[in-house]
Amino acid sequence: MATILTRARWVAIGCLALTVGGCSSATLPPGSLVAQAMSAGDPQVTVSVDGSGIAAERREAFEQRGGAEALANAVLNELASTAKQPAPGPAELRVVVTSFRLRSTGSGFWLGVMAGVDRLDVDVTVIDDGQVVKTYSTGVAGAIAGMIKPGADGRFDGLIEVTAQRIVAEL
Repeated sequence: MATILTRARWVAIGCLALTVGGCSSATLPPGSLVAQAMSAGDPQVTVSVDGSGIAAERREAFEQRGGAEALANAVLNELASTAKQPAPGPAELRVVVTSFRLRSTGSGFWLGVMAGVDRLDVDVTVIDDGQVVKTYSTGVAGAIAGMIKPGADGRFDGLIEVTAQRIVAEL
């Protein structure tokens, strides 16, 4: 009987730890809605947020997590790792975030898929020597949450990473 009570206590402690971990959230320093990233020999990557297409609270959530800078840097990292270039000459990638939704840590933990999906959609314009070479749209949506991936920060990083991969893959 004593071992059953001991196990029950450990289960209760484990559930409490998961609950506290699932409800906590780290906040990142505010970023800006427009970011430019460049490194030697790479194209210029400009990320902005469509002010008319995204609700104010979602734009604010994207900004608070430094989304513009994170996406610009992720695109440059993906370009470097794949050795792809958007155009033969000095090119510019203009990325406009057209849709963004990130469930809170609490709703991701407690409601999981029932809380909807996290989403990041973008329009991309490739400019080479002042001329538009290519335009396309891409993005990602994910429903993984709950105990598998409860933290909003981890889900946000995943959205940024996969979107950058898809931007570069379309070049």
